[in-house]
Amino acid sequence: MARPSVPINIKRRLYEESGYRCAIPTCRATSALEMEHIEPWAEAPKHEFENMIVLCANCHARVTKGEISKSAVRNYKRNLAITNGRYSVFEMRFVQMFMDAGFADEPNANVTIPQSDFLHIKGLADDGLVRTEPLREFARNTDLDSSLMVVWLTEAGRTFVKNYSIGKEITS
Repeated sequence: MARPSVPINIKRRLYEESGYRCAIPTCRATSALEMEHIEPWAEAPKHEFENMIVLCANCHARVTKGEISKSAVRNYKRNLAITNGRYSVFEMRFVQMFMDAGFADEPNANVTIPQSDFLHIKGLADDGLVRTEPLREFARNTDLDSSLMVVWLTEAGRTFVKNYSIGKEITS
């Protein structure tokens, strides 16, 4: 018997959950997207949102070959639920920027943003993942722009970024 198509409402929710990208944070490809059953179809022969995730064709093949473990895929799915419910797209792009720059291993790495963008990262600050300081406090007696602020990843933030990027469970 042929496998039935994934219902459109489940497809839509899965794509929305992943931001129309591969759900693996170190990939985030936008093309050749496929739906993966976390527990194999042979063991759970039904399409359920909780048991599915969107991956690009490359990452899907890597999961199938066992290069990406099912436990990591389960954590990616769980982490999506946490981050989507807690952080804005802007905040997750900020996390992605720290991840891409390799800042998770650098305790003094920082970025500078306009102070007016603080509200966009307030969730990360409220959760203790980043700390901020007005640039004028950071660089006294300089002619640097006082409308800017410096943002550092805290130790908790570095752990969050590391775990998020490699498919380890993050805490809510």
